[in-house]
Amino acid sequence: MQFFSIFYPFREAKKDPTGLQVYRLLVSIHKGFEQISEKILATDRIKREVAEYEMKLASASSKSLDLTELKANLDTIVREKE
Repeated sequence: MQFFSIFYPFREAKKDPTGLQVYRLLVSIHKGFEQISEKILATDRIKREVAEYEMKLASASSKSLDLTELKANLDTIVREKE
């Protein structure tokens, strides 16, 4: 068998059964790495979204709701409408 490199062209690989098998394996490995890369990118995107929601939640929970003040504001709005 001839020297095989990663850049072994398919037309050359077709001539040699071992070369063809190696070429197919190389293509399979390439597809596998592509899928892994896509999953890593999706995971990173989800992690960033989670961090964003955690910041929003922390911000919302740090704001205290004074129910007495809200009731007073509502009463004022109702009186103004009358």
